[in-house]
Amino acid sequence: MSTGTLSNRTVLLAFGSAIAILLVMGTFSYRSTIASDESDAWVRHTHEVLADLQSMTLGMAEISASTRRFVITGEDSDLEPY
Repeated sequence: MSTGTLSNRTVLLAFGSAIAILLVMGTFSYRSTIASDESDAWVRHTHEVLADLQSMTLGMAEISASTRRFVITGEDSDLEPY
């Protein structure tokens, strides 16, 4: 076997290995990006749910206060928001 053929095989093996490593790393990177996007969507959803719950809590506090005012004063104007 000549040294030229051996060095050609070594170079081809090195390039093949480099391409295989790049493909594997690209696959892992793609999967990581997909997982990150899904995680971001769940975080966004959680923030929306928390904001809705906070809004609902505020609304319930307003209803409770209006009801108490109506019971104390007996004025129908306290029930107008409904």
